[in-house]
Amino acid sequence: MKFKVAIRILKFFLVAAFPIFSRAQTALSAAQIIANKYMTIEKDSAMVKRQAIADWNYAQSMVLQGMIGLWKQTGDGKYFKFIQKDVDLFNKNKRTNSCGVNHLIPARELLLLFRVTGKKQYLDDIDSAYKKSGLALSIKKKSAGGEKGFSKDNLAEKMYIEAPFTVAYARTFHKSALLSNIAGKYLLEAKNIELNSYGYSAAGLGLYGMALVDALDNFPNDQKEKKELALTLKSLAAYVMKMQDKNSGLWWHKLKVPSQGGNYLDSSASCMFIYTLLKGVRTGVLPASCSDVAQKAFKTIRKEFLKKDIINNPETTGAFLLAANEIEMLSTLSLGKGNVVLLDYYFNHETKKDVTGASIPFHYVWKELDNGGYSMFGNIFNKYGLQTKTIERAPSLQLLKKASIYIIVDPDTKKETERPNYMGDGDINTIYSWVKSGGILMLFNNDSGNAEFTHFNKLAEKFGIQFNYDSKNHVLGNQYEMGAIQIDPGNLIFKSARKVYIKEYSSLAIHSPAAAVLKDGKTIVAAVARIGKGAVFAVGDPWFYNEYEDGRKIPVEFENYKAAEDLIKWLIYQINGR
Repeated sequence: MKFKVAIRILKFFLVAAFPIFSRAQTALSAAQIIANKYMTIEKDSAMVKRQAIADWNYAQSMVLQGMIGLWKQTGDGKYFKFIQKDVDLFNKNKRTNSCGVNHLIPARELLLLFRVTGKKQYLDDIDSAYKKSGLALSIKKKSAGGEKGFSKDNLAEKMYIEAPFTVAYARTFHKSALLSNIAGKYLLEAKNIELNSYGYSAAGLGLYGMALVDALDNFPNDQKEKKELALTLKSLAAYVMKMQDKNSGLWWHKLKVPSQGGNYLDSSASCMFIYTLLKGVRTGVLPASCSDVAQKAFKTIRKEFLKKDIINNPETTGAFLLAANEIEMLSTLSLGKGNVVLLDYYFNHETKKDVTGASIPFHYVWKELDNGGYSMFGNIFNKYGLQTKTIERAPSLQLLKKASIYIIVDPDTKKETERPNYMGDGDINTIYSWVKSGGILMLFNNDSGNAEFTHFNKLAEKFGIQFNYDSKNHVLGNQYEMGAIQIDPGNLIFKSARKVYIKEYSSLAIHSPAAAVLKDGKTIVAAVARIGKGAVFAVGDPWFYNEYEDGRKIPVEFENYKAAEDLIKWLIYQINGR
């Protein structure tokens, strides 16, 4: 989109570097300001009108992907609800003029809705879109070097629609061959594309870059094509940085001929490049030098190109939201950088059958997006620069030494797992030694009857903590206040959260060296203990699973997302030596 006049109407709020124990900032970020304004204008009637006139295209998907990023960064359920309403209205007013790959719009968002809600309707819509797109048939052809009838910009749009969805679809439904095929058919075609040709506009190349970085994000590390895809992204990034306008930091619509008449600095494309470069750095694919280039560009975007009419163009809005989300993470990413959070999947080893009949991990695992998953908790760790990994066997000092934080949650009973892995003396001694030498241990149990207590308490006792065989804060239906806990100012850990929700938890009994950090009246809800160079945090509930954090269910006055951020900041403080 071309802007001729710069109007400074918004104040940009970047989260500044802050003391680790300061209160969270309450000012809205630039992404939130634009998203909130967009949602105010896009009421139901406006959605229906837009869909009737223009149908969906890649730009509307970009807007919703930006909203998804905001939802993950804030835990504010209004962003998810907007996505769901928009997609639901779209499905209600089915398009009639779409063809080919356009049937995959909005399949990417449908996939998210299915994984979060588990609704069969979303699964049916995904399957229908996939079949109508002709993708399954076309992939078998594995054509190379472009497609007849497509300009390079059109091919880039097609790739942005197709590639990230197909990779996520393949991983969700265990279609490993599809991962290789989509890489061979579309992404690895980059070898046949001369990046500095005149065939791409800046926006076309921007879409191509976003397709690459988003698809890579879902490729498993052991997939052989991932290394080649990463090299492709690096080549693209090197070219993009070379073509940056030195004065403004932005990119011209016609990359190779900035002085040509009618050319202009392209804000949409510039935001696409900012997003691609920063996400590439954040995910470890691109070098840190790409971040400086992106930040220079965003300074101009926020200074000169934030205009009222940004929300009238979905491409510009979506590209800005995606770029701003990445920018706004920069100040937090550095805090925990280089540290690993290890989540146990040995003592808690529940499985279930998914829609394909495959056995998959569930209940408090990183990749699980439904109510019982830890995906939102993992997002917050990642937001603060920590890597989230899983340990699927008994802990050893060799394994634990690679991690700064080790989380054990809801150990199995025989009701949950036929052959539970109970906490043994060897496990306890290993974990205790690791904590004493500087490790940070998090013990999340459950209420009586829903977790294993006897063996788990043997570990907890080493730190002066016991999980009581009880169940506190019973909540009837949607009477959420029955699960409310108030947090007084000056709390050791929870510096910004004032009211949290936790139901049916086991209370704690403690003695030295443990100390209470959260109480409900006289009942101890959470405690900490310091052992040697390390520390332990314990609470009688899995607590930070999605149902409590993602804003879709519990009322907005409960600040569980803030509490999780407070806890993670405290953990980082422990890692850095207090």
